[in-house]
Amino acid sequence: MRRRPPRRTCCGTSGIPELRIFLTFFPIFPKTSVEILDWQTEFALRTPEALPFVSVHVHDGDPLPIVREALENRHFVGLKLHPYAQRLELSHPLLEPVYQYLEDTGAIFFVHTGYDAFYGRSGITPDLEQILQRHPKLITVAAHMLYPEIPKAFDWLERFPNLYLDGTGAVASADEDGLGETLYPLMERYADRVLYGSDYAMAIESVGASWKRFQEMPISDEAQKRIAWETPLELLKRRNWPFCGDLPARYRDVAYDKPKFKIGCPKSDGAGTGSPYRPGGRAHSAPINPWPVSPGRARSGPPGYTPPSPDNPLVKDERRRH
Repeated sequence: MRRRPPRRTCCGTSGIPELRIFLTFFPIFPKTSVEILDWQTEFALRTPEALPFVSVHVHDGDPLPIVREALENRHFVGLKLHPYAQRLELSHPLLEPVYQYLEDTGAIFFVHTGYDAFYGRSGITPDLEQILQRHPKLITVAAHMLYPEIPKAFDWLERFPNLYLDGTGAVASADEDGLGETLYPLMERYADRVLYGSDYAMAIESVGASWKRFQEMPISDEAQKRIAWETPLELLKRRNWPFCGDLPARYRDVAYDKPKFKIGCPKSDGAGTGSPYRPGGRAHSAPINPWPVSPGRARSGPPGYTPPSPDNPLVKDERRRH
């Protein structure tokens, strides 16, 4: 007798839990924000597990139009910044409207914290503290738990009710540095505010080793379940991300549902009309470029986009640091 194939649902094969990953790719070179936004969109459309976060570069002018394009028209989950790798100051005035926009819309703000000695830089912790004070409703995830300032990170959970911690790298570092006895009870107590993270592909250890280390932590099964599954789901629900049953909707299903891509979006090749990111259409393999490009000129960017100039204060700050 032939085996009946498994029933398909909008969330994948029924009976098999479907993985979700936060795609937090960020530009580290000037004038690449739009190119990376295109790449992230294309990657998330063809990778069912990926839920994308936009990022911006300090030399790409006013960041707000790019963030709004990603969240309003491409339906990204939120924003990711890595102040040290991207060489930006979280406290810079040009970023303040972005934080206000994220707070107003309920989008998630993922930010690198800690490891100052590794990067040879400082300033994230006091800057982030001021941002959280100014924007108490901003849903924020502090990656790496301010490492090695773990107690301070968990103290912040009492002060800032919309703050979450991502244990990426911090668990392995705590084990190596003898801070595990401090970390484990805190993760048990605050499991509803902590997320598991792998930091692939820039992690301290492989995804498999990281997951094994997490499973062997001396915390309860209930706490592990919350950190690895329930807390991230709750975070997405707070973001008002669509769900299919008990699972977050795939990015491409959200894009299919709400086709609002701007000028220049390729036409449908299938039975559908308009955007190719809807039932009946076929997503093209070419990178998406929703903004027109004049012959012989660089990509212009979204409406309201301000190209970098020598007078851009972010550029000036960057030059002073070097």
